[in-house]
Amino acid sequence: MNHPSTLPNEILTTVFKHLSDRQLYQCLFVCQRWLTAAQIILYKEISIDIGFTDDIFETLIFNTLVHSAYTPGRWVKRITVKRLKVPDNMFALDPQVDPLHLLMTHCPFVQEFCFDRTNFIFQAEWQYLQTVLEQRKGTWKLRNLSTHFDKQDYDAYYACALIMQESLNRFYLKKKQLDYATHFLPFSHLTTVSISSRVIPDIIHSDQIIPHVPSLTCLDVEFYIPKTHQIQKQHQQQQQSMQPTSHPYPNLKELVLKNFPISKDQELVFIMQKFIHLDTLKIKVAKGKPWPIARITPSVFQDFFHFISKIRVHSVSFRDIDVVRALEYYFSSTEKDGVFHLCFTNVLDEGDKATSLFISSEEPVKLVYNMVGNSSKDRMNKAQRTLSTYHHHIHHLQLSLLGKEKLARNIDSFLPSVFESCRNLTQLTLTGNLTSHDTMNNRQSRKPTITDLTLNKCRIDLLHIPDFIRQFPTYLNSFQLVNCTFENNESTEYATNYRLDLFDTHFNSIRISFQETGMPGVPNKRNNDFGDPLRPIERNDVFIIINLIEKEITKHYCCDTSLGDLKSVTEETYFEYLDHAKELDQYQLNIFCLNVKSLSSFTLVTPKKYLLCDIS
Repeated sequence: MNHPSTLPNEILTTVFKHLSDRQLYQCLFVCQRWLTAAQIILYKEISIDIGFTDDIFETLIFNTLVHSAYTPGRWVKRITVKRLKVPDNMFALDPQVDPLHLLMTHCPFVQEFCFDRTNFIFQAEWQYLQTVLEQRKGTWKLRNLSTHFDKQDYDAYYACALIMQESLNRFYLKKKQLDYATHFLPFSHLTTVSISSRVIPDIIHSDQIIPHVPSLTCLDVEFYIPKTHQIQKQHQQQQQSMQPTSHPYPNLKELVLKNFPISKDQELVFIMQKFIHLDTLKIKVAKGKPWPIARITPSVFQDFFHFISKIRVHSVSFRDIDVVRALEYYFSSTEKDGVFHLCFTNVLDEGDKATSLFISSEEPVKLVYNMVGNSSKDRMNKAQRTLSTYHHHIHHLQLSLLGKEKLARNIDSFLPSVFESCRNLTQLTLTGNLTSHDTMNNRQSRKPTITDLTLNKCRIDLLHIPDFIRQFPTYLNSFQLVNCTFENNESTEYATNYRLDLFDTHFNSIRISFQETGMPGVPNKRNNDFGDPLRPIERNDVFIIINLIEKEITKHYCCDTSLGDLKSVTEETYFEYLDHAKELDQYQLNIFCLNVKSLSSFTLVTPKKYLLCDIS
């Protein structure tokens, strides 16, 4: 085996990214190659106190940056200041002694300088930073300055930003201005502007700002959520809103809107007409305030869904809206049929009647019903009506249960409605506690169109798995059990038996995955609950028996998951391997017995191995 110091730089960098700062600091003293590789990671982004010496490690980092002969400061790209000690006399600073001056001298390539707190940034700290930046003008070429600060600090932030105007490309607007043309005139290189809440009341007022930032490519806006008694007053103010210009923004590629308040057609039309070349669009509608869909003209809503569907990366979340009407507009304006994600939860603290709709370019349409309170039956009835209305658009349904176990007793009555509503369903994915005994017994009719079935993170009772499978067609192309837990699996201290009796069904493929949960019986930690070290498992063996009832054939497979792949063996050899594995002091056996009518392939996925049985 090669010495660790000879590892390629790419592997070293990958490993070092998973280490803490203190572990990386120890790697600096191994060898010259490790020193260089660890410096690039350790000092790329640093979070330190400036002027304080009570933290030994951070003082050590600062002294290393300033005094080390290996000049690690050249790797520093971002500095986050937790505390900044202001000197007694800011007008007589000695660049050879002052800590902020020394930091600028030995970290010449810093691109971001930020405070690690949103409040309690004292005026003296801003004045200290401004003084040093003015004295060392041109030393730093900052692209981003002080991400976190409050509205009352904006004037001090703006004064520091003016010093960095030639290099700054990100700006934080946290205070309303009378003349944005004059305000942004010094900043010719800005590509990103983040606008805080209360600066503009709606997206249309961004037309006062964007034309004065000619290089702008990304706009990030957070809107203020008014209280109930302020909504009517806000609507009256919006009736007198400004008239936007007719020129679009062809340079803008990314638009992020948080707590987006939509109340009229003009706001959606403004987005579609102005942001014509967007590559990324992320919208989150104001939380806690119903979106008045009735105020939006149907044709405008359809045009808006068609508009966002053409954007390469888009993510739009709606809350407490008319789901049926919103989905009608969505499906009628886009060509995205197929996958639909329906989720029930009782863990979101958003009220007992909260409904959320998520539309994304990277995930299927997702509808979330909150089941808190006494509204579970009403929520499920609405979900059933929604599925019945748009069943012809749904071919793959992902049904999730996220919450407490008692919710599983409510979900069992809903699943037969799913089968009845979604007549074109070919793929079904169940996530959560969806396969309880009660749930299985309530499935009375077979769903002939389903060909692919996946149970993801479910609790499976092996005694009732035959009844569960009988509710589906006699042929399944794919059956997957992904990161599930199994009950009644006949486990002992050193062995776990899984018996899947699927006598009446033909399968093309069966896949069981423990990739996230880990193999049963193998500890994921080195110490027990009392802190005592656990004895490591010497071997983790897998034994598989597959009984093909239709052909009256039995297949035997065995494997040490730490060494090799599955091997097809005879029955005699199979039991010899099994007896040999039990002779070890520390072993763990996972024995799978599958009784199926027919099967072409079986796959077992462990955290470290992908084991395939090609039965044909």
